[in-house]
Amino acid sequence: MERQATEHRPGLEFLQSLGFLVAVCAGIVLSAAFAAAALHRRGACPQIQLSGRINPNDASEASLARLPGIGPTRARAIIVLRERLHGQDGRSPVFREPDDLAQVKGIGPATVAGLRPWLRFEGSPSDSNEPTAR
Repeated sequence: MERQATEHRPGLEFLQSLGFLVAVCAGIVLSAAFAAAALHRRGACPQIQLSGRINPNDASEASLARLPGIGPTRARAIIVLRERLHGQDGRSPVFREPDDLAQVKGIGPATVAGLRPWLRFEGSPSDSNEPTAR
């Protein structure tokens, strides 16, 4: 049997290449659209707007979680440590200054430095609306 020579058609090759490029570009555009939609659904983290300083000795878990660098896990850890240490004495506050929060697992010097403007340690309620000094 004789092999038939395939005819070289430059126009057909061009159309195939063009179709491939269009498909790749469409894939990129669709991927970007799906990624943008996923980010939109998930929502960006809102900026923290605190109306006053928070006393970590009596603040709720939700109030502590709003602090920069804390979140729900560290807020719970603060409360667990506060309850454990507060039970030993019962009278004096567990946290007297920002550096005392470094006792909490996951809170180091950098986090403490970021928290300083948002904390207070006197005996008044923690969720007051006093403005922050800046």
